[in-house]
Amino acid sequence: MYKKIAVMTAAGVVLSLFIPSEHMLSDMFFIISMVFFVSGLSKLIYNSGVFNSMVFGSKLIYRIFRKNIGASASLKDEYVEYTKSRVKYGDAGKMLLISLFWFVVSVLVSFF
Repeated sequence: MYKKIAVMTAAGVVLSLFIPSEHMLSDMFFIISMVFFVSGLSKLIYNSGVFNSMVFGSKLIYRIFRKNIGASASLKDEYVEYTKSRVKYGDAGKMLLISLFWFVVSVLVSFF
């Protein structure tokens, strides 16, 4: 987890170097917070299973084109198994909290 935090923080610092600004330190902290926010939000969306049916449907279309399709009753069971087999990310909330921390630091630095 610490390695991921260090890499994401470094990515935020590198991204902030490409944006010219008068308030470089505050912007750097804000960009770091947005890197963590996007990561946490994407993991949260993945955990909620919003796109499970779209991904499963795409795989099903591929199987249809390959003429490897079964009965519709078995497809329902396959979909249930597919949704249960999806890996859940446990660090989505941590990423959002780290994002909130960097955002607060950005706001505090901008006042001084």
